[in-house]
Amino acid sequence: MRTMKATSTMTATDNNRLLPLTLIAALMGLCAFSSCDHDPTPKLIKGEYVFQYPSGHVEVLDLNDKLTYQQQLYPNIESFQSSDSVLFSMSGTWSLKKRELTLHKLLWFSGGGGPSTPDQHPRQGSVANIGWIAPTPSDPALLEFTGDRPYYFIRISSRAEIPIGLIEQANRWR
Repeated sequence: MRTMKATSTMTATDNNRLLPLTLIAALMGLCAFSSCDHDPTPKLIKGEYVFQYPSGHVEVLDLNDKLTYQQQLYPNIESFQSSDSVLFSMSGTWSLKKRELTLHKLLWFSGGGGPSTPDQHPRQGSVANIGWIAPTPSDPALLEFTGDRPYYFIRISSRAEIPIGLIEQANRWR
C-alpha cells in the first residue's frame, strides 16, 4: 500500500512575511474599533447627543457631518421622545480641532458651575473646548463640557431607546 506524505508549500520565509502583515491587520482593526489617537472626523462625531438636567429637562445637540447642528430643550424625556413641547430650539454651526469642538451660536442654559435646572433666559454665544470622547464597546460617545463641574452629553442611536437613568449614567464619567 502506498502512502502519500502531505507537504506544505509555505516556507519559513513566507511565514516571516505573513506575521508582520497579520500584526498590521490586527492593529488596524483595533485602531479602527477604538478610534486610536487619530483626529476624529465630523462623520465620526455626528449624531444626537442628550443631557438630562436633575430637574428632568432634556437638552439635545444633534450634530451633522456638514458642521451644522440643532439644539433643543424639552421639559422631560417623554416630550423629547415624542418631539413635542419644545421649550427652545436653535440651529448653529460647529467646528472641530483635533478632539475639541466649538459650537457657534449655542444657547447656554446654565452657568459655569455646571447644570442644575436650565435657565429660562439662556445666553447665546460660542462655546469652545468641548471634548469629544470616542465610544467604546461598553460606553457611547460623549461630549464633555468642562468647567467647575464637567457634565456629559451622551450620543444615542434612537429617541425611543433612551438609557434608563440617563443622569446616573452621565455621572459615571464625572
